[in-house]
Amino acid sequence: MTFQNTVRKEQAAGIIGEFAVDSPRRAEAFNIDVASDVDSTQVGRAYTFTETLEGEFATVEVGSVQSSGQTFAGIAIHPKAYALIGGVDGTLSPTLQLQPGQVAEFCRMGTIYVEIVNGAAQRGWQVGYQESDGEIFGIDPAGAIPAGVVQIPGAQVVNATNEDGLTIIELTNITYQNTNTP
Repeated sequence: MTFQNTVRKEQAAGIIGEFAVDSPRRAEAFNIDVASDVDSTQVGRAYTFTETLEGEFATVEVGSVQSSGQTFAGIAIHPKAYALIGGVDGTLSPTLQLQPGQVAEFCRMGTIYVEIVNGAAQRGWQVGYQESDGEIFGIDPAGAIPAGVVQIPGAQVVNATNEDGLTIIELTNITYQNTNTP
């Protein structure tokens, strides 16, 4: 092993799905619906409750429409807590992928890293998710909510988005719901 000979001026920002600061937080474990699209079930995306229970855990699905009775369950977190399933680069390649039927943790209150997929977002913008796949969107408060995007109540962008879309959002004031009765 060689000694470090380069000192970087700045550290990397963070990893999608990790907590950004040591602040109050609330996270719960839920089952990912087995009918979920495997390509969409990823850490850092928004999930909503389904109508089914599997054992002691409520079942969630990626994205979906809240107006049909589903409520926001949270954003999948803790990318380093799940077994690697691999990817195109091999069985141990790093991934944010989660498996349908898997139990995962979902943040409903806290300050976390996410990827904003619709371009640059500014501090103070509202946060929403794409109904089809749960991808996170920044919503300009001066503009309209884009079609197919559901606003997450009490969520806002904490810092401006970097060139890769990585940013920090804060989830607050999200009504607590008993997980045994979604």
